[in-house]
Amino acid sequence: MGGGGSVMAVHGHVTDRPWGMTLGAIALGRPTGQLTIESDGKRYCIVFDDGAIVAASSPLSADAIARIALTHHFITSTQVADITHRLALSPTRDEVDVLAGALRLSPDQILKLRRRLVAQRAARMFSLECGDFVLDDRITLPVFAGVAVDPHHVIYLGVRTHLSEQRLIDDLRQLGSHVVIKPEAIALLPRFEFESSAQPVLEALQVGTSLPELEATHRELDPRSVQAIIYALVSCAACVISPFPATRPSSVADAAPPAARPPAQPAPAGTLATRPPPPPSPAPGQHDVPLAVPAAPPGMAPSVTRTTPRAGGRVISSPYALYARPASPTSYAGATAKDTGTNTPAAMRLSPLESDVAPPRPPLAPAWKSPPSPASLIKRTPPTGSPKVRATSSRLPGAEDHRAPAEPASRVSAEIAGAAAEAVQRGELAMKRDHPAEAMLAYKTACELDPNEVDYPGMLAWAKFCAATDKATIGGETRTILERTVIRSHRPERARFYLGRVERMLGRDKEALRQFQEVLAVKPNHAEAASEVRAIEARLLAAGKLGTGFFGRKR
Repeated sequence: MGGGGSVMAVHGHVTDRPWGMTLGAIALGRPTGQLTIESDGKRYCIVFDDGAIVAASSPLSADAIARIALTHHFITSTQVADITHRLALSPTRDEVDVLAGALRLSPDQILKLRRRLVAQRAARMFSLECGDFVLDDRITLPVFAGVAVDPHHVIYLGVRTHLSEQRLIDDLRQLGSHVVIKPEAIALLPRFEFESSAQPVLEALQVGTSLPELEATHRELDPRSVQAIIYALVSCAACVISPFPATRPSSVADAAPPAARPPAQPAPAGTLATRPPPPPSPAPGQHDVPLAVPAAPPGMAPSVTRTTPRAGGRVISSPYALYARPASPTSYAGATAKDTGTNTPAAMRLSPLESDVAPPRPPLAPAWKSPPSPASLIKRTPPTGSPKVRATSSRLPGAEDHRAPAEPASRVSAEIAGAAAEAVQRGELAMKRDHPAEAMLAYKTACELDPNEVDYPGMLAWAKFCAATDKATIGGETRTILERTVIRSHRPERARFYLGRVERMLGRDKEALRQFQEVLAVKPNHAEAASEVRAIEARLLAAGKLGTGFFGRKR
């Protein structure tokens, strides 16, 4: 090992702040030691040598040596079974040595494979939604000479391939809108290993720009790639960020004392007076720094030690609380928090005429709210306009009904419905970790516990589709189930979003675009659907298939 700075034991939680900020600050401190994360009973490790990443481990099958070798074209699909068998017969030997011996790889190929292995396993930590980490001097992973991966590249790779869409948007939102690359950081750009298509973004960032401006100016670029570039640059302290451009002209009203400003007159457009002040930073001096940490990016004050109460009364000290942020909600919860009422069932919304002549009716409590009412667990409201809705709403209490009796719904207790909801939460977490097979079991349990919940079969169908190796075969059945869920659900945008992703993965871009646009028509703040629309429109426009008709961009 090299002569990097030794570190004290540093503890924290992966959600204390954006993980890229934490990993970037650790790497810029140039430690020599091992970073270990315990998440859902699994262990992930990164070994640093003077700030460089020299080893990493991941327990996921997606990060197995055979899978990585196949992805990077070291082996073919027909060789996977043989390599897996050889690895099982030699559990004590180094996995790269076993594969290299079977394929007779050259020393350069072996070194390249080891670097790919370390980079992908280190980047996997960006997919973790929970877990405690510790950085100390104890190193348990084997380290091989010549293997050193730049943390700048690992951060960019992790953000681009493993960070969820909602977490990426939430993290970027709090960093500020105007971004400028530091002049001294331009020489460090090759260390990120950006694609050649990133050159227009980097040129714009050198003079200063924002994410909306980039997306509007370079519509041919994948929005997620642009977001990942900015996130990686900020995480490695290569940018100056601010809520707005610092070169905006100040006005006379700004220089006057508050009492002298006319309260009823708005400040001139483009002045600082029209902008809200940036959020206050934590007071300096309230944290203790256990090791050398680089300065925080402008606008974000360092806060290095924070004591965070955890579940079960356990207290975790977070010495690397470098850039504090609120806990990120789940992907769907984040979108729901910004809902403007579009989740209200259409049957309960008043038309303009109704609102003028009749008092508003109380809306039904959505079935996905917690805690659910007993009535919502027993019976669902049929779609708008059905005869059953009209007959039920006009029937007086106690009146005798001479119509044919409807099929009785199975009664589900609140306890069983709660257990089904917990199973759904486990399934959603499994899908975020890219474990569709595990999610299938959880969603199947939810369907068995609460067969009256119309949304659960759609979730199960989506998980089955993601887990299937032959998606074209299962695509028709998945489409049928999701379309049925869209018709029956009080919250159809979730199933419709899944349906759009199914169509996109099956190569039907125009149909996928239509589904995502329908989601945005109901929920304009659906970030993931908006990102899908931008990406599909860019592909169709590049292929000359995006016209000005139905599939054109909505103005």
